[in-house]
This record gives sequence, structure tokens and C-alpha cells, in this order.
Amino acid sequence: MMRSVITLCFCVVLSGCSSLFSAKIPDWWTHTPVDSEQWMYGVGEGANADIAQQQALTYIAGKLKTRVSSQLSVKTTETNTYYAQYAERNIRSSIQNTDLSHFQIQERVVDSSAHITRVLIRLDRQALAQAWRNQYQELSQKVTQARQREAAQSLFAWWMNARATLPVAQQADVLALQLGALLNRKSTSNLWTDLQQLIRQTPIQVGVDGDNSAISQQVTDLLNQQELRVVRCSSCDLKLSYHTKVDYQKIFDQQVATLEFYGELKDAHGLVSQQHWIVQGSSITNTSFAYKAASAKAAEYIQKHGLWKSFGLDQD
Repeated sequence: MMRSVITLCFCVVLSGCSSLFSAKIPDWWTHTPVDSEQWMYGVGEGANADIAQQQALTYIAGKLKTRVSSQLSVKTTETNTYYAQYAERNIRSSIQNTDLSHFQIQERVVDSSAHITRVLIRLDRQALAQAWRNQYQELSQKVTQARQREAAQSLFAWWMNARATLPVAQQADVLALQLGALLNRKSTSNLWTDLQQLIRQTPIQVGVDGDNSAISQQVTDLLNQQELRVVRCSSCDLKLSYHTKVDYQKIFDQQVATLEFYGELKDAHGLVSQQHWIVQGSSITNTSFAYKAASAKAAEYIQKHGLWKSFGLDQD
């Protein structure tokens, strides 16, 4: 009789444990609510509520990224090669940092035995969309201003500012793609493409004047990489001028050449910047080889620090 009672109690306890375990896996975890026009849903779990919340937001962001990728594929085929290259290298990496707000935890369950917290998050689509619209408008205004050249602004100053605004245009286009994914609409923002094409289609006459062939070649190559062509011009939009001074010393068995670089940038309004820096090269043979080594070091310096910084501009 006692054995039957113990068996019965054990079954009751086991049944109770089973019910308790089932309660810890709610329906919303196994069957996430379907997104609506107003709400997007995400579920997540973790060692605490913060980790679970972050996982739920990642769940929602994943749904947006899938839609963004679909929009990108269409956009890339509809636009030119420049946009295709840009989208591949920049936009796809930018959407990894999707910033979500206007959400709330709708449900939360704590499994104390497994030390797991599960949450259901509900994100307000319309509220987030309005916040993103406001951000897009601010970015779009900056791009519009960068496209316009002020009367007192030199062509080179405009070019530098427009080029520096390209990341802003990229950020706006990414935001527009995310907004389209959020509202299930096609994005029509091409701020980066339009600004890049405007920069390409605005010719700038650039002249280079210097006394070192290795340095001049490096400067020309970097200008070409930025799609600025070096031409012979009497009144250039931009002139990069420099001269070098070389001193020699014999240190032990080495001929050491110390090369000093004096460079300046001038545009149509006059002096823009100046810069002075020093490099050294050595050779066990003679001063001629030491000079070549120092010239190579100077070219490496410009490559490493950037063209504009090598001539005294803060941005590059």
C-alpha cells in the first residue's frame, strides 16, 4: 500500500514538472506573431533580459536586411556600374549596423532552472519610419548643399567638400533602403550616385610642378586614382608645387641622404596649404643610390599619409 502511494505521488510530481516545463515554452516563442502594417515582431533568448532583447532586435533586423538585399539587387541592375560597385563595397556593410528604436517588450518568460530569459518584442513600424524620415531629410539637405557651389568658393574647395559629403550621401541612401524595407516600399534615393556623377562630370584642371621624378610620379598616380587628370595649364584650378633639399652624410660605411620636402597647394583664390617633412635613405655604394633611396622613401611617405595631408590639408 505504501509503495502505491509513493508511486502515485511520484507520478503527480512528474506530471506537475511536465506542466511547468510546458509553461516555459509559450506559443509566441514557437509561433512568432505575424508582422502587420503597424507592428514587427521578434523573439530572443539569453542569460538575461538585455541579451534576450538584443537577440530579438537582431531577429527583426535580419528580416529588414533580407528585404534590403532584395531591393539592392533590383537597384543594382537598374543603375550603372558605378552604383553596382558602390553598393557591393559600401551599402551591404553599412546595413549591418541597423539602428532600431520605438520598440517594447510585450512578453517575457524566465526559465530559472535553465537560467534563460525569453522575450517577445513588438516594434512600432510607423513611429520608427517617421524617425528615419526625419534623419533622411537632415542628411539629404547636407547633400543638396554640397552639390551647390557658392559664388565665393573655388572649384577645388567645392570638389573637396562634395567628395567629403559622399559618406553622408551613402548614409542617406542606406537609410532610405531601410525605410523602404520597413514599409515594404521601393527606395528611390540615389544621392550617392548623383553626387558621385556630378563630381566626375565637373572637370578640374590640375598642375604638378616639382624637382623629383619619383615624387611627381607618386603625386600624379594618386591624383589619377581620384579621377583628377594632370594637365599643362597656365591658370590651373589647382596647382601642387614642391621642391626638395638634399643633404648627405657618411655614417660608418653608409651614405645617408636626408631629403626635405617643401610643398604647397594653390587654387584659383591663392594659397590653400603648405607642408614640410623629412625622410632619409641610405646606400653602401654612393650618394646617387642614397638619393634614389630617399626619393623612394618620399614617395612611400605620400602613399602612406595621403596626397592631401602630404601637402598640408587635414582631410584626404
